[in-house]
Amino acid sequence: MTAVALYLAYFAASEPTIDYSYLVFVPVIYAAVRGGLAWAAPTVLIANIGVVLTVTTRQPAGDPFALQLLLATATLSGLLLGGVVDQRRRAERALEHSSLHDPLTDLANRALLSDRLEQALRRTHRRPEARVGLLLVDLDRFKDVNDSFGHLAGDELLRQVAERLRQTVRPTDTAARFGGDEFVVLLEDLSEPSDAVHAAERLLDSLQRPFQVEKQSFEATASIGVAVNGGESRTADQLLRDADAALREAKAEGRAGYRLFTHGMQAAALLRLELERDLRSALSDDCLRVAYQPIVDLATSTPVATEALLRWRHPEHGELSPNRFIPVAEEAGLIEEIGAWVLRQACGQTRAWIHTGHALRYVAVNLSSVQLARPELLDHVTAALEECELAGSQLQLELTESVLLAPSDIVDRNLRVLSELGVTIAIDDFGTGHSALANLLRFPIDVIKLDRRFVARLPDANDAQAIVEAVLALARRTSRVVVAEGVETPEQARFLLDHGCELAQGYLFGRPALPVELDLPAAAQR
Repeated sequence: MTAVALYLAYFAASEPTIDYSYLVFVPVIYAAVRGGLAWAAPTVLIANIGVVLTVTTRQPAGDPFALQLLLATATLSGLLLGGVVDQRRRAERALEHSSLHDPLTDLANRALLSDRLEQALRRTHRRPEARVGLLLVDLDRFKDVNDSFGHLAGDELLRQVAERLRQTVRPTDTAARFGGDEFVVLLEDLSEPSDAVHAAERLLDSLQRPFQVEKQSFEATASIGVAVNGGESRTADQLLRDADAALREAKAEGRAGYRLFTHGMQAAALLRLELERDLRSALSDDCLRVAYQPIVDLATSTPVATEALLRWRHPEHGELSPNRFIPVAEEAGLIEEIGAWVLRQACGQTRAWIHTGHALRYVAVNLSSVQLARPELLDHVTAALEECELAGSQLQLELTESVLLAPSDIVDRNLRVLSELGVTIAIDDFGTGHSALANLLRFPIDVIKLDRRFVARLPDANDAQAIVEAVLALARRTSRVVVAEGVETPEQARFLLDHGCELAQGYLFGRPALPVELDLPAAAQR
């Protein structure tokens, strides 16, 4: 609080001259008053609570100049009071707005959204036919934008996404940012759950247009979890949890889509939380294992390499497929630690085999998209190779095709440096999902792993034959090696060998096994 005092003084003068503009523009006012005036001491207190101005004078009642002085003083008081009050109100409104809105996008923040959600749910108690919906929106691979182009570009993209949200939702809806790349839309007065689904579809459509950030074009997609209060009593927290469970399902299905919450998702969400908790302790309690499947030379059926495969025997759920717990590890931020551990284990076991006389060329280790997009990956790889005294060529890192759909500067650099280290890069499950032949030109891909779904239909299915022959021809023309996955019969192995495939793996040659269980034949001995 500040206080400023304005003092009204007088000077004896026969013909006084007064410039009333000083009453407004200067903090010290001089008034020359004719004969016999006493000292007048007006005081102005300017503070957050208003303006107080008092004037005392001994002028005769009705004196024209005294009236002018009092009128001017009252005018000043009104100007000061009105201005300060208006400024105070504007400051209060600005403070209230900033406390309830996201500073980056100016959307509602978590506090405002939560308050409006609570109010909307209370209204449904009086009007059971009215439904409340939530859209939980998460931008896909937003971190790649920050990593590749910087946080300023990421912030601008978030602002533009927020504007698309504003343009898409109804005036009665509330769009909010919860932080990071997560947005929430509150939908009120819905007639049917399908209304929320249509809103999610409109939102996804609005994001299809490219975004222009710093003279660059960005394509942003989102995953959306949809939850609707379907008449049953749901709290705000429960509805948010439902939307989050639906969002997880949308991400698991490949992103760039939406899922409507069902009660079955609630059980899946609880299981996911349980797996995350148990996975955190599994690594520290030495409950994870690495199994190895032999990769053989088709001409001799001799193992020439192995693929390291992570295994987790859960104390309650038994042997869990990596497809069940690897996504949990990625979302929980555990994949880097687990991935680095697998890398060390695989390199260490390969060194042990080589030192005991097994002529293995390399070990293949699967790499997640999260690991590939981290600068620390190079440190993990070089540390494992140095610690285990392996050359770069004795390590092969396997990526799925989807990893390369959203390349970034970090991904490009990691792949380039790994290639310079001599590490071979393989594309796993080639020919499925998001195949892009341009990736073979852009990235240093050394090995193509032919997906088991094609191999399973050999040698009888004509379409599978045509696809396999085309992939093998492509590999020969581009000087790449093909490894066929999922070989289970001698007929499949013979077809592949006859058409130029040199390496394969599958149950025909050996199932994944722990090192002590893996029987490397004498032909692999030096």
